[in-house]
Order: sequence, then structure tokens, then C-alpha cells
Amino acid sequence: MSVNPELSRRSTDPGSVQKYELHSEEYLQKLMSTQFGLSMKLFSVFIVILLGTPLMNYFASDLMNTRMFGFTFSWLFLGVLFYPITWVIAYMYVTKSCDLEDEAATWVDLKASEDK
Repeated sequence: MSVNPELSRRSTDPGSVQKYELHSEEYLQKLMSTQFGLSMKLFSVFIVILLGTPLMNYFASDLMNTRMFGFTFSWLFLGVLFYPITWVIAYMYVTKSCDLEDEAATWVDLKASEDK
């Protein structure tokens, strides 16, 4: 579905920030693509950690079998460090998502949305 940019875009000055009507397809697409980008960045970090651990066990078994604090590094990572790492990823997602909401609020031309 194609949206006429002139219907949803209110600012035509090249130096100003582009504003959208609140319920426009263009605004929704920008919001969704930005949120998707954030999700994919953090998902890729999680997948690298999740798939990297067995690969490290296979390709760098000497390193992964090194003992630290009474555990092999592999078990230390999987049993102790994995959950705090996922909490950090979740915290990053929530804070970045809140920042994205604040930024997305600046993309809206409220006067144009209220006129309808």
C-alpha cells in the first residue's frame, strides 16, 4: 500500500525534522522499522552468545576447559554468567525502547493530528 508522502508529511523545509501525522502509515512504518532494528541488534547479540558457546567448546576446548573459581569456563559461563547477561540485554532493550518512544513522540505533528 503506497502512501502519499504529502498527506502525512507536514514539514517541507529541508533543514527541519520531518513530522508525521500520528495515525499515518508513514509514521507507523518508521516506528516499526526502528523498533525492529533495535530488536534485531539485541537478538543478534543473544544468538551470538547462544550459538557461540557450543562453537567455542568445539573449536577452543582448551580455553573452555580452563578452570575459574572451581568451574570450567564453559560451565561458569552457562551456569553463572548467562542469566546476568540476558538481564543486561533485557535492560538494554527496555531503556532503548523507552528512548525510542520519547524520540518517536518528536516525530509527530500533533497540530495536524488534532485537526482531523
